[in-house]
Amino acid sequence: ATAATTRCKCWDNCLKTDLGQRWYRFRQSTLQYVDTPAFEWFVLVLIFASSITLCFEDIHLDKNKRLKQILYWTNFVFCLIFVIEMLLKWVALGFTKYFSSFWTILDFIIVFVRILVVSKFLCFFNSLF
Repeated sequence: ATAATTRCKCWDNCLKTDLGQRWYRFRQSTLQYVDTPAFEWFVLVLIFASSITLCFEDIHLDKNKRLKQILYWTNFVFCLIFVIEMLLKWVALGFTKYFSSFWTILDFIIVFVRILVVSKFLCFFNSLF
């Protein structure tokens, strides 16, 4: 039994159901995928590529509408991929384990801010990034 299953006695009953068994197998297979060096390297390459796009953003970006549009959609795609990565880790690790690591908390904050920037929910964030 994992730490998550020992916290709630009703979890054992839930795991006995067909749906509970399927969810448990899905979490285990997701963990096997997420907890590999290949997955970590893939994420690191994406972080590096995403960071390179920051080099193209400067005070003169508004003058080049095409570049601004390309950067927006590139950032949108990176944001989408990072959200998927975060969701996969939520499924694999569970919320308790995910939010017990400094790096995954930092990852969550960065993804959350990135969502705000991409969606232009807070317009003043757009000028900061």
